Amino acid sequence: MRWVNVADFAPPVMGSPVVVTATGQPAINRRAASEVFESNGGLYIRVVAEPRWWIWIESPADERTPWPARSRVVPAMHVWTQVAS
Repeated sequence: MRWVNVADFAPPVMGSPVVVTATGQPAINRRAASEVFESNGGLYIRVVAEPRWWIWIESPADERTPWPARSRVVPAMHVWTQVAS
C-alpha cells in the first residue's frame, strides 16, 4: 500500500478511508464524504469522522442529508488515502 493525495486519485474517492494532515498531528479514522471539487481556484474535499460516516451511510437513502453531519471541507492538499501498489 502507498499513500496518495486525494487530488491525484481518480474518482470515486467518496467513502474511502483518509488521513488529514492539515494540523501538526495527522487526523486518522476519517472518511472522504465527497469527491474532490474546485472552489475559488482551489481543490477541496469534505471529510467526516469514521463513526459519523457509517451512521450516515446506513440511514435510509431517502432520509439522508446531502452529506454526513459534522463533516467539514478541507483543502485537498492535506488529505491522503491509501492505494494498492
